Amino acid sequence: MHIPDGYLSNKVWLTCYAISLPIIAFAYIRLKRKMGKMEVPLFSALTATVFALQMVNYPLGPGGTTGHLIGTPMLAIIFGPDAGIVGLSVILFIQALLFGDGGITTYGANTLNMAITASLVSFYSYLLFRRAFKGEKGRVISGGLAGWLGIVSAALLCGLELGLSRATFGYGLNITIPVMGISHAVLGLVEGVITGFAVYAFGKYKPELFSR
Repeated sequence: MHIPDGYLSNKVWLTCYAISLPIIAFAYIRLKRKMGKMEVPLFSALTATVFALQMVNYPLGPGGTTGHLIGTPMLAIIFGPDAGIVGLSVILFIQALLFGDGGITTYGANTLNMAITASLVSFYSYLLFRRAFKGEKGRVISGGLAGWLGIVSAALLCGLELGLSRATFGYGLNITIPVMGISHAVLGLVEGVITGFAVYAFGKYKPELFSR
């Protein structure tokens, strides 16, 4: 799902930067203010786990498009959407700068998709699902559904950006959105299972994280 340099038109990647950077800055300020010192090591360890999950890419479709687990729903649900946004923004920056996974011009788009959109969709859909699914089993179900929605929403937005950049990417919306959406709807099943059981485990052994 990482978009490399050269795939997006100038108008698209500049617009993504204009949207993403203020949101990331705002999330960082909020996270710095509210995250307790005891949570920092746990947040760092889980962020490192997400980094590792993202390093495995699977070829999906035209133009070298790839898919992978993103881990954002897990961070966002457990620590809040600000943590998901900041954690993934750092991961994506390191990957683009040191590993060539994603691009510098497309960093705004990648953070908009995998950090911002996935965090907000996962977190708020989780809260919504928890109203319907109670108890510990409900936590697993809610986490699983929210995890699935998180990765699918990020993939669809990625498909939109690529399709709007047809002049540079080579494929239009009729190809990019179905390829990204369908493939990640399947891959999202794995994301959902991992998220559901991670949320269950943290809810059982660190319930204070869910007291917000």
